[in-house]
Amino acid sequence: MVRRSLFLLLLSIVAASCAPAALPPIDSSKAFQAEADEKKLWDESEAFRRRLEKAGLVYEDQELENYLNSVAARLLGNRLQGTNVLPKVKVVKDPFLNAFALPDGSIYFHTGLLARMENEAQLATVLGHEIAHFINRDSARQLRYTENRQTTARVLQTVLVLSVFGVFADKLPDVWASASVTGYSKEIENEADGTGLNLMVAAGYDPKESLKAFDLLKQDWEEGKVKEPFFYGTPLLIEDRVENMSRLVNGVYQKEAVQAARLVNSESFSTEMQRVLLENALLDMNLGRMRLAEAVVEKHLRREPDSARGHFTRGEVFRRMGRLEDAAAEYVRAAALDSGYADPHRELGLLYRAQSRSNESRAEFEKYLALSPKALDAPIIRGYLQDAETP
Repeated sequence: MVRRSLFLLLLSIVAASCAPAALPPIDSSKAFQAEADEKKLWDESEAFRRRLEKAGLVYEDQELENYLNSVAARLLGNRLQGTNVLPKVKVVKDPFLNAFALPDGSIYFHTGLLARMENEAQLATVLGHEIAHFINRDSARQLRYTENRQTTARVLQTVLVLSVFGVFADKLPDVWASASVTGYSKEIENEADGTGLNLMVAAGYDPKESLKAFDLLKQDWEEGKVKEPFFYGTPLLIEDRVENMSRLVNGVYQKEAVQAARLVNSESFSTEMQRVLLENALLDMNLGRMRLAEAVVEKHLRREPDSARGHFTRGEVFRRMGRLEDAAAEYVRAAALDSGYADPHRELGLLYRAQSRSNESRAEFEKYLALSPKALDAPIIRGYLQDAETP
């Protein structure tokens, strides 16, 4: 009789803990008021944001932020009109393919993800997903879900152990609880996929591009053997997410997927991403990912073949690959394209100095100092010049 009662208790507990906590989504019917546990999450978001900024990880580009937020506004339409909250999109300096939403609606894109995407429709896919997490209040839902699962795990463990081990229950570790702590649940992620894709399609974008966006994530996972890249962890792999998106695109949105007039916006997207490409190439170089860095620079130069900074960055890639003659040629071209650009002269000076080409090295160092006399490394360069003059 006792065992039967314990079994029934188990069933009731499991049933109560299977689904994420229910919270009404944010909508335009009234001003939004966060609940007590949400307010704490929003405070933590602010602290996290300050840490990012203090660490210098935020990529400061107001023009780019304006563009990203305009896409967010297009996705939202009138969805949050009348509320006192709106998501805000920013960028972090990180070459890995990732995006995440903080509980307060701050959405961050990694430079790596922006550099690999091809158009605005792909951007809208990921941005819609992150907006959905905010609208659906998923951080608070997941917090309550996780706490519920932890509580459930402890009760389940106690019930099971008491029924088997009796008085020795307090000697066993609380492993069920720790094993239950994961990121967003499968239910929440699938819901965000559906909501985000709905926002994207309603805004006029081509849903087929969402599959291409997820193919990028899948490719990154296959190359790096990493799991699903969104900020809050999940047990799902990219394969599961691609399958879920494919079902949505080929099912619910099949009609929209074949419409010729759907938005892709490759041109405007490419224009806005040019600066990000070079920033991310430097980040990839610092990680030793020269192939990826070179590909991103080439992407930039295909659109802006006379970009002085683009050719300088390609020179940096070649130098780190040991292709010194190719590097020197790129530095020369960069300097020719922008007579006020100091950095190519410094790098040429260093290359010539290493090759014992003293006169050429001295000439480049002098040009560098003339263009950038207050550079942080100016004292070092002056020291090189003095060494060259010492008999």
